[in-house]
Amino acid sequence: MKTYLVSLGSNVDREENMSRCRLLLGGYFSDITYSQMLETEPFGDDFTTMFYNQLAIINSDFDYEFVKQKLKSIEAELGRKSTDKSQGVVKMDLDVLAIDHQIIKRHDFERPYLNVLLHSFRELRPSVFYSEYLKACI
Repeated sequence: MKTYLVSLGSNVDREENMSRCRLLLGGYFSDITYSQMLETEPFGDDFTTMFYNQLAIINSDFDYEFVKQKLKSIEAELGRKSTDKSQGVVKMDLDVLAIDHQIIKRHDFERPYLNVLLHSFRELRPSVFYSEYLKACI
């Protein structure tokens, strides 16, 4: 069993897209815990509208490539196109940030809201690898 730390983010039809995303994730993965959802400032030069961001901890026997493929298929089902980001549009962005103790996308831990979202897991999933994740936050 692997533990995947997954980020969810949207800046278009945010509430609907985040809700639909959680529903779709539940169709692929049975053991998911979500952090609180935060409204966050845009991060990066191409974005001007506010985001909703959330983290998910997914426990699964599936390998990384399978998980990544399912996340990309959910993005596509929610209407994400390859040209959207350059236009400041994020209908849904799903990324695996870490697998067990291994951080996959270290640069995402530089986002100021990630620390807040990680702390919301402390009571929900005390056995997850918080110390490694929190050390990566800047």
